[in-house]
Amino acid sequence: MPTFYDKLLGVPLLNLMIRAIDQAVRSNALKRYDPGARDRGVRPPRRNLVYIGIWAVTFVVLQLATSTAVTFARADVLAEQGRMEEAINRYREVMQADPQRVEAYNKLGFALMRTGRPQEAVTTLRRATDLQPGNADTHNNLGLALMQTGRPQDAVQELRRTVELRPGYAEGRYNLAQALVSTGQPPAAIVELREALRLRPEWATVMGALAWLQVTTTDPAVHNPEEALQLATRAAELSGRREVAVLDALAAAYAAVGRFPDAVRTAEDAETLARSSAPNALEDIKARLSRYKEGRPLVTAGR
Repeated sequence: MPTFYDKLLGVPLLNLMIRAIDQAVRSNALKRYDPGARDRGVRPPRRNLVYIGIWAVTFVVLQLATSTAVTFARADVLAEQGRMEEAINRYREVMQADPQRVEAYNKLGFALMRTGRPQEAVTTLRRATDLQPGNADTHNNLGLALMQTGRPQDAVQELRRTVELRPGYAEGRYNLAQALVSTGQPPAAIVELREALRLRPEWATVMGALAWLQVTTTDPAVHNPEEALQLATRAAELSGRREVAVLDALAAAYAAVGRFPDAVRTAEDAETLARSSAPNALEDIKARLSRYKEGRPLVTAGR
């Protein structure tokens, strides 16, 4: 997106303003009102000033009516450009001007999460759920914020509410699955991941997450290396082998079926990719790579 795009946001709004003025001028009420007719003896220059004054007042009124929308749109552009602090300030301006605007709270909460302030996000998103309890996006974001603050049980509650409100929300299902894993409920997480895939087939991230659970969970009802390998292989193809988590899951699946040379090569690819895109995962990937080199899978079912 070009950096000057935000400067053009007022153009469509100005167009709408002009159309509104045009419609107003054509209305019966204004057709009956001619400020110049009040005094036919007024000289044309002065009459023109009256018309200019009316136009000026109309523009000011419309500008005041649309300024919040312009600020909100500008905040969205700033967020897309990665200028999060500026976006946060703009969202706060919108909330001050329109305290009932739930979407502003929602987007502010998400922006706060992206800047490492999950507790502030929780407070903001709680306010949004109070204002509009039936907003699935708000419950979803609140669940994510609660996960970031280390409260997965509370996150599960919010994310369950998300999918109750919008059963076809694939991203909500995926997020709920992550929260369920964090609370030690892999079988329930598997159910949500399968539903997410039903709603959004060929979603590489979810395929990788499902495969990972199937090879890292000892519960025999969940452990399924063969299916995991199929899922992770397809996920790697769909993602162009550019997702660290997918490659990590594929390496684990290779190891789970005893294909350790493939596991080593894939884990090495994951390690290389993680150096630039997921440095926080690097040490764990290295540790798993060492296991594969020793011919050891991550887990064995029932152990």
